Amino acid sequence: MTGNPDLQPETSLQFDVAVRFTASRYRVAVYAYHYRIDDLIERYETAPDTFTFRNRGQARIRGVELELQGDLARDGASKRPGSCRGRGARRRHAAR
Repeated sequence: MTGNPDLQPETSLQFDVAVRFTASRYRVAVYAYHYRIDDLIERYETAPDTFTFRNRGQARIRGVELELQGDLARDGASKRPGSCRGRGARRRHAAR
């Protein structure tokens, strides 16, 4: 692995939102997130078994998560299924 003296610091802006609902035996939560990354840092191979880093431009990552929880019995046993969907995209390429 070799360093890159021209590497710029990666910066990001992140938003997270959560909504939760609780009833006597059931709970539901929905989470959403959106990340914007500038000067994305990528590790890449320059030769077999030789890696370095570079800035790759902008990226966007966003997604939604769903969480459900319910008591199966009155003794407190519970089940927690969940689901997550995310999507990412490189917005602008700027190899340095």
